[in-house]
This record gives sequence, C-alpha cells and structure tokens, in this order.
Amino acid sequence: MVCKNCGADLKPGIKYCLECGCYLDDDDNDELDETGGDVTTSYQPVTLRESSAARKRRRLNLTLTDYLIYAGLLVIMIGSIIVIIVAVVRNNSQPKQPVDPNAGVIADKILTIDNYKATVPGKYNSTVQGSTLYVSDNVNYTFSYQNSLESFDSYVNDRTKLETDLAASKYEILTTSEKTVNSRLFLIYEIKVNGTKKVLYLTKGNDYYTTMGIIEIMTNGNWEEALPVIDIINNSLEFDN
Repeated sequence: MVCKNCGADLKPGIKYCLECGCYLDDDDNDELDETGGDVTTSYQPVTLRESSAARKRRRLNLTLTDYLIYAGLLVIMIGSIIVIIVAVVRNNSQPKQPVDPNAGVIADKILTIDNYKATVPGKYNSTVQGSTLYVSDNVNYTFSYQNSLESFDSYVNDRTKLETDLAASKYEILTTSEKTVNSRLFLIYEIKVNGTKKVLYLTKGNDYYTTMGIIEIMTNGNWEEALPVIDIINNSLEFDN
C-alpha cells in the first residue's frame, strides 16, 4: 500500500499515513487478489515535499496564537529598548546644573564682645557671657576667650607676676611651656583647679591687649587642637576705637 500524499510505503488496512498523517479512504487501500497478491492500481502516487517551515511548525507543534504571542513580546521588548535609549539621550542633552560650592557650609558668626567684634568659624558652637566668649567643637575641647589690658610682652618677660596671680587664685601650676602656631606665640600653663586638670593659655591680641582663657579637654582631644581656632579668632578682631 502506498500513501497518495507523500508516497510512503504503508501496510494494508491503515487509515492514516504514518509519515505525513494524511487520511486514507478505503478506496486508497491496495486490494489483494484472490491468490493473495497485490492488485496493481491504475494511478501513480503523487509525492509532495513538505516545506521546511511546515516541518518546523509540526516539530514544535506551534499554533497561530503562539506566534501572535511571541510577536507581541518582541514588539514590547523593542519598544522598551527605544524608551531607554530616548531617556539616556535626553538626559545627556540637558545642561548640567553648576554645583554650589557653598552648599551645606555653615556661615561664620560675628559676635560683639565689649568694644570689639570677633568672627567664629561656622562649624564651631559659640556663645558670649559678659566679657567672655566660649567656643567648642563639641568633641575634643571647649575654650574661653577674653582680652585683658595687660601687655602680653610683660608676661613673656616676667612670668613670676602671672604665676603669683595664679597662686593667689588657688590654681596649682603643673607645667609651663610655649607653643607657636602660625607665627603666634602662646604661653601654656597646665594647672589643676579643684582637682581637675585644665590648660591656661595667653597670647598677643594686638599691641595693647593680651588674649587669655582656659582650655578644657573633652573625650580624647588635646589642648593643641584649640590653638589654631584661637589664632583665627584673634586675626578677625575689629575694635570700635
């Protein structure tokens, strides 16, 4: 028996071609003669080649709906890529806003003390009580700041006067030293007040004044860290007369 669609050799009596799946009518079956031999038919089988696309569809068992779904997904993917490209191009074409160098910077504070004004860098806390300015970084130190009419040079030339005054105030002097910061000379006295160690500093405010105060150490700080801030404040002084 031969399939009329693809020409495949088939066993007699089957209804569907095992190669192409074509339905076979009863008339298509090869009849046997009375002796059991094949009866030759009067037609020649026509062999049709299946297209490669048809063979792929048959192997994958894809329907038209499947192809429509895949086509929709492809359109969505291409659309997403186009949107991303347009967004990137638009972002790069926009002018960049200049960065403000002063953004987040705390302004310096100008404080009036007696007959002069002092500027404290913005990152430090500060307050004025009477004739004394108090400055702190809230981490390592706090210091007081005030000007005296005494000449700084007199303290440098004769330290006994200051030491006598400290002793009269019940301050115990532990050590004395000098420290220079930005060409400014500081006299340093480590003292003990009511059992607590502190640092007394003196430096030159201007030709007529002596700047002095107490440095108190917080956490793991040291008194040397406060000296540059004191130097900045000294350089900012503006007197009314």
